[in-house]
Amino acid sequence: MTTRTVTRYLQPASDYMRRPVRTVARDTDLPTVLSILNRFRISGVAVSEEPETGSPVLGVVTRTDLLALSDPPHARDGRTAADVMTEDVVALPADTPIGRVARTMLEERIHRVFIVDGERLVGLVTPHELIRAIVDARHPTAIASYVSRPVLAVLPEISLREARDYLEKEGVSGLVVVQDEWPIGVFTQREALAYSRLPSDTPLEGLYSPGLVCLAHCTPLHRAATQALAANVKRILSMNGCEVDGIVSGMDLARAVANG
Repeated sequence: MTTRTVTRYLQPASDYMRRPVRTVARDTDLPTVLSILNRFRISGVAVSEEPETGSPVLGVVTRTDLLALSDPPHARDGRTAADVMTEDVVALPADTPIGRVARTMLEERIHRVFIVDGERLVGLVTPHELIRAIVDARHPTAIASYVSRPVLAVLPEISLREARDYLEKEGVSGLVVVQDEWPIGVFTQREALAYSRLPSDTPLEGLYSPGLVCLAHCTPLHRAATQALAANVKRILSMNGCEVDGIVSGMDLARAVANG
């Protein structure tokens, strides 16, 4: 008796990549960069010599870069994208299999891979695009196989300062907000930047996002991904009864696609 190996995620990155890629010039001021991130609900922008064509890519400015600043972007800010960008970007050809893109994310510990045609920037792959690939592949493995533990949870009564310090200390992009031990939302880098000008002792209540999906730990990954797409969220909580068993987020999705 022979065992048939199912090979998934061989489709080219061009099938899933996001386009257009939001791009800024080196001299774009930080308030404008932050405005673009908020307007398009994205976590990073490419920096290019030719923003109209995106060629070549010089770097990337992410929410992590902006949160690391001691003084958040403000109306009279004279700093530019070139002052804070990360220059070490990763780019792959458009015909690279999506599984290889996911493995690159894991190996480089990054959340975005630029897709190029020669030197021309043509797209971007993030964990959100990997969710679509998981749906198409009908990945049957239960979400419990891909969770990260422990789940970093906070109460809505904590202050903005405490939440931001927690994000920085733990090196994560989001915290699960719980009430009576049940998840009610997430506080992410997006919220941390959006409310950076509020008093630091402001409670988290009312500032967090409800954007997460809670599913039984035995739920097949492709069904969880379908719900995540419908809800436009990137975090899936794995529940064992009434208890949080773990969380599936960006790097966990990359691991699922990379391992096929």
